[in-house]
Amino acid sequence: MAEKPRYERSTRECDLRGMDAQLAAAIEDWARGRRQTGLLGDVVAGCETVSTLQGRRGLMLRLMKMPQRTRCGAVLTQKWLVWAVAADERPPTVLGVRLGAVEITDYVSSPNYRVLPDNGLYVKGLIGPTMEPGTIFIGLAEDHDGRAFKERVLGAWKAARD
Repeated sequence: MAEKPRYERSTRECDLRGMDAQLAAAIEDWARGRRQTGLLGDVVAGCETVSTLQGRRGLMLRLMKMPQRTRCGAVLTQKWLVWAVAADERPPTVLGVRLGAVEITDYVSSPNYRVLPDNGLYVKGLIGPTMEPGTIFIGLAEDHDGRAFKERVLGAWKAARD
């Protein structure tokens, strides 16, 4: 039997100006550090998701270092997906990927969904500053804004691959 979702999520559509200031500043710093500030002028969609861990944090969740509360701000351009994640009270971490260089799938269609139901995107490819192969989960709420952002990302990813 599948478990209940570990996180309660809410997603709201926003651009960098409407995003949590710490997340927006982290994304802007990431773009400046990579001399990619122009991409922030080409944003076609954005959102912010707040995820709150449900239930008690047992030993396994503590060992896995599952945060109690996570904030994620994401922006999408025609060529890039950039997101900042702040877990609990830690400063945000930012990752960005070129859409044409990674694989993006709906988490609901993954085999893991049956074991651990959740909603969001899997991003697979060479990720991070060291360009290590990996898969990252971006949690989104199963609400209007979460579904809309997921559809925009999947559509942009397909367009970038063509």
